[in-house]
Parts: sequence; C-alpha cells; structure tokens
Amino acid sequence: PDDILDDISHLRVELYSAVMDGDLEETRKWSSQWKLRIEKLPTSLLIRTGTVTESQRESVEEVLYGLRIVEEALIQGRVKQAQVLSDHLNDLYIRCRNEFQTAQ
Repeated sequence: PDDILDDISHLRVELYSAVMDGDLEETRKWSSQWKLRIEKLPTSLLIRTGTVTESQRESVEEVLYGLRIVEEALIQGRVKQAQVLSDHLNDLYIRCRNEFQTAQ
C-alpha cells in the first residue's frame, strides 16, 4: 500500500492544480489515474496482511465519491465549488491514507 499511496500523493498535486485551473480535461486525466490506484489499496493490503477492515473499504469508497463530485462540479461549470470540494477530497484522502498506513 505504501507504493500506491506515494503514487497517489504525486497525482494529487496534479489533480488539485487542474481543479484550481478549472481544467476539466486535465482533472479527468488525473482523477482517472487516482481512481485506478486507490481501487488497488484493499487488494494490496489483503495480499500483504490477509485482512481489510470495513473502515478501510469505506475510506476508499469515500475518496472515489469525492473524486466524482469534484469532476461533476467542473462538468457543470462550477469551478469555485469544485475548488472547495477539492479541499474536502483532500480530507477524505488523508483519512484513507491513515487507515491504510496504520494497518501495516
């Protein structure tokens, strides 16, 4: 999970930059990369430790939901809302990261 979380940290910077610029195409690009990686977290942890908690699975789902709502706000032309939502997405990501880091 650490490698995946490190990858996501780098992608996060690119995604936030795209959201701040109101760039839907770049946001979709980075969001899609983030989704691919975050969806791997439960499986990666399961392989390494043999278990994944419901709380860990929920934290992944919350991040995926956060990514969707940020993207939807941009699709609807609500750049300011997407920017505010990206702060919430960051909080969700930190919670998710903590869930997976403490499990190792």
